[in-house]
Amino acid sequence: MTGKNTGNTRIRDNQCTAGGIRGVKVNPKGDTTYVRRVNLLPCDTTIATVLSAAGYRTCLVNKWHLDGYDPLSAPNHRGFDEFYGWTISTVHSNSPYYYPYYRFVGDSLIHIEENAHDQRIKHNTDISTDDAIAFVRRNQNNPFFLYLAYDAPHEPRQRERTRRSGGAVTPRFSAVRPPLRNGIPVTPPPTLCKAARTVWR
Repeated sequence: MTGKNTGNTRIRDNQCTAGGIRGVKVNPKGDTTYVRRVNLLPCDTTIATVLSAAGYRTCLVNKWHLDGYDPLSAPNHRGFDEFYGWTISTVHSNSPYYYPYYRFVGDSLIHIEENAHDQRIKHNTDISTDDAIAFVRRNQNNPFFLYLAYDAPHEPRQRERTRRSGGAVTPRFSAVRPPLRNGIPVTPPPTLCKAARTVWR
């Protein structure tokens, strides 16, 4: 994000043993631990601050791990004009994982009603794709920069049951989703290697 390698940037890992800000980390089982994370500071130059200064409209969609438990270090406070997604500093902003009920739009934490009461209807990848497409459409006639950070595939690897055409119910991992067109899974292009085609099944 800053153009610096990990030996020269402020954030060198997901967690730190000293410095940073202490915060809560909740695993998929609901267990709570405390970890320390470093955040980008206002003096850190990001690609978004450079491009914004050059007249680009900038947007970050989905995953932002650079706030280090500081809500004022969200993307829209580090050079991005628009932000749709989740931050580390607000533990429940991507909860439940893959089918979030909560999501940030700028500084506002909104509800994804389709996922209320753990309904698991709208996958995070679909939400992020919709946000990204909407941003591109709004800015198609102007210079823009979009940073789209999907979090699938990613831990936790959660299995769910999926109804296939023909009525069969098969297990699959939440993070591995075939692309959909009008709600129907799209067949992978024949040019994909065998390993990649396996993921699409």
